[in-house]
Amino acid sequence: MHHLLFLLSLFVVAVTAFTESANCPYKCRCDRRRYVYCNQKHLLDIPSGIPVNTEKLLLSENEIKNDRDTDRQLSRLRSLEILDMHKNKLTAIPTGLPNSLTEISLRNNNIKFVGKSSLKGLSSLTNLELDYNNITNQGLTRLAFADTHKLKELVLSYNALTEFPEGLPNSLVVLQLDNNQISHISVAAVERLTNVRILDLSNNKLVQNSVDPGAMVVMSGLRSLYMNFNQLAEIPTGLPSGLTRLELSNNNIEYIYDTENEVHGSLGRLSSLTTLDLRANKLRNVKDMALSSLRLRSAEFHDNPWQCDCHLRYFKQWLSTATRTTVVSSLSEVSCSSPSAFVGVTLMDLDIEALNCASRTSTRDLMSISNIGPHGFFLNWVNHEDTPDPPFINRQLMYGPLKCQNCSFESSEPAHQVANQEIVSHLSSFSFQDMTTAVQFNPRNASVQVGMLQPNTHYAVCVLDSQQDANSLSINHCRDVWTSAIQPTLTPHDIDDSIPLWIVILCCVAVLLVVVGIISAIVWKRRNLLNTKTPPVYSGNREDPLRYPEAYLPGYTRTMNYMVASPQPRGIMYGTNMTDRTYAECGPATSTNQRSIRRDSAVDARMEFEVLLKPNDDTRPKRLHTPMSSYSDSRDDGTLSTNHTVLSGSHDHGSPPPTYDCLHSFECVGHGHATSLPNDVPPPQLNHETGSYV
Repeated sequence: MHHLLFLLSLFVVAVTAFTESANCPYKCRCDRRRYVYCNQKHLLDIPSGIPVNTEKLLLSENEIKNDRDTDRQLSRLRSLEILDMHKNKLTAIPTGLPNSLTEISLRNNNIKFVGKSSLKGLSSLTNLELDYNNITNQGLTRLAFADTHKLKELVLSYNALTEFPEGLPNSLVVLQLDNNQISHISVAAVERLTNVRILDLSNNKLVQNSVDPGAMVVMSGLRSLYMNFNQLAEIPTGLPSGLTRLELSNNNIEYIYDTENEVHGSLGRLSSLTTLDLRANKLRNVKDMALSSLRLRSAEFHDNPWQCDCHLRYFKQWLSTATRTTVVSSLSEVSCSSPSAFVGVTLMDLDIEALNCASRTSTRDLMSISNIGPHGFFLNWVNHEDTPDPPFINRQLMYGPLKCQNCSFESSEPAHQVANQEIVSHLSSFSFQDMTTAVQFNPRNASVQVGMLQPNTHYAVCVLDSQQDANSLSINHCRDVWTSAIQPTLTPHDIDDSIPLWIVILCCVAVLLVVVGIISAIVWKRRNLLNTKTPPVYSGNREDPLRYPEAYLPGYTRTMNYMVASPQPRGIMYGTNMTDRTYAECGPATSTNQRSIRRDSAVDARMEFEVLLKPNDDTRPKRLHTPMSSYSDSRDDGTLSTNHTVLSGSHDHGSPPPTYDCLHSFECVGHGHATSLPNDVPPPQLNHETGSYV
């Protein structure tokens, strides 16, 4: 009987296996769990004949594309729960997917768009993998997840998102956005994600101002935050207090603060934190009490340029005690990068007494006084280049008048004892106004103005940092300064008396040189004007005294015809003008087209003198004055007419002398008669070499 039942069961199994293999598509493999394996078959399309009751369909690593046949083949599988189509050639999510789907993997495709119909009706979907595609913020619409009310895990890694996507369902628990280009997280994008427990934002482009204030606080359910490989310069602000894991490795974080403000965050509020990863940053210092509230189980601090000075004492003490309950891996790699004396030395190997600051031991060398006046001065502070002060260190300036006017700061007596006894009557505090913050932004130096001081007074000036006790004040923290006396006000008389004699002499010499220069310039200019004047041109209007000497003797009468250009339409007028005056008396006439007659009698007097000084020339006519008796006034109008007689040959006494026409347009003004110059007499010409007329 038992053998019969065993043979019957074998028969049923064989029949079932044969039936299932008969219904399985070509190139695919099916099993009785309703799983169909069509992966890695180089399929171009979804094969037909897939059983409608298939619950899991594996079509990964093929070359399937989007088309109507793909949508039709998938929509008929009404019992399908798991669909794996990763590493195909899809550009969009197939439409019409069955509502029974709970998991979809479409990673490693070329999907660029996820619209409102892509996931429509998938109310049972819990896991969606869309990593390694080309999805952008424009290609991911806000209504794409409107029907996915049960979606728990969404993977959008390795896409092209530049901002935190909006419209994600509030049912999400795991959200992976790593390896994108996200540089901004807004409150509107995360305000619904109160149930997210794991958020991966590593390998993006987040900087300090990328997260809007309060954006992370609304994610109250967040427990694990991954922000590795970004560009954060500070610990993010507003981290949820329920965080248990925080990974911030490979960023640009330099300091760990104990409190939070609008610029930087802190770890003080994260009392539930158990895992902290800050390796491969730019950590230099940790502020006192910054890690005191943490109960870490694992911490990473290696691969950072630690500055091993007095501000790192707290961190060394914390490491010494925390390692009893905390696993600090690679503790041997927590080493010093400065000062130069400790480069490469492991922090745990240094004695705590060796961690000192030059700003405390040699304060006087880092401070200088300038611009000293009667009521104040400037204090210039320069950070030590090897170990600059961290930004959470503030400086406090203390100053006061010295009782002892001749005391010296070279004394080895502690300054606080001298201050209470001899030096300072009272010390008033002066804030440095975040001096070290100014150092970071202004080449590591700071300057502060001190005012309201008494003139001509000896002051003590001391500097401490915010982590120093005032009782630790020593002579090395102080300098002294004398304020200048007030200068008396000078009257104008005092100012004149106070001018040195050499300045007065120099001013007089300068004035004299200026006056001499002006006079020389005027004289030089006048001489140039005289030298550049054009000599008179003898155009034939004057009678040559060498050729016509009779014209320059008294009693000679000449006449000239002249034309007058009348402005009236009467045309040319002719007239005769007679004179009984010499050429030297009447001077040259003006142009014939002018109405006025020039009567400058001294213009050509030079010519008359040339005649008188010229040697006798026998070839020329002799000149002789007529006797006074030859003068007759025969004119009826009472004017005197004088005849100049020239003796030539056998002329009679009463005969008229030879007459000469005035050359060209010469006009002789006077009374008398006019005679004409013979036409065969040539006009005189000027010899430019000798300066005389020929």
